[in-house]
Amino acid sequence: MDIINDVRVRVWKRQPISFFDGVARIDADGTLVPTAGECKQGMGLSYNGGWGYHPLVVSLSTTQEPLYIVNRSGNRPSEEGAPDYFARAIELCRNAGWKHLLLRGDTAFMQTSHFDRWDSDGVRFVFGYDALRSLVGRAETLEDDAYRELVRTPEVAFNEARIERTKQPRVKQAIIVERGYRNLRLFNEEVAEFDYQPGSCDRASLAWSLKAWFALISPVTPRWREPHEAERQRVLRMDPLDFDHTRRKSPG
Repeated sequence: MDIINDVRVRVWKRQPISFFDGVARIDADGTLVPTAGECKQGMGLSYNGGWGYHPLVVSLSTTQEPLYIVNRSGNRPSEEGAPDYFARAIELCRNAGWKHLLLRGDTAFMQTSHFDRWDSDGVRFVFGYDALRSLVGRAETLEDDAYRELVRTPEVAFNEARIERTKQPRVKQAIIVERGYRNLRLFNEEVAEFDYQPGSCDRASLAWSLKAWFALISPVTPRWREPHEAERQRVLRMDPLDFDHTRRKSPG
């Protein structure tokens, strides 16, 4: 992972300075990866009764690059190990040139013990928060006429509109992991052969990273800037297997 990220930083540094002007949105999630193998090393029984693995994925939403993919047994909680890999991702992005960082995740990653440290380090974060059962119970007992439209003050409405314009959806880590493992046949492997070894995660990460790097280093000429930028974005959003098929069909 470190070797791949060394190359990743070199690709980022080839981008224009404006590449680092925005916010580096770092997302974390876990997703279940079932396996057809029996008695595979490290596999476990997940909460839904299936055997397999539960990888942790930390990705950069801007380019849809998986910064870290860490395999875990299927019975491990979604947030396990996330703070350590958040810290690695923060260091990686800051060393590359990003000044503004934003951590994102669902309710499982809302770990309050790390909030003060992140805040003092100038890192912002947005996590889901489970509704309090007591409040849910009270809300469900209210009559329909107890609800009324919430009127926003002009200042709040302006800030919400500004956030709406600047926010960026979280990358679906499940897509990165699931498709990444399925696309291991790019490296002449089958998903059934996926095992607990770190190399399997690295190869899945590399499939997505190579696609992103191809898009990022594609030349953008002033005369054709608009179509070239559109093509870069199309490749960034593309599935690695679709990218491989497109590359093979290309006459060049």
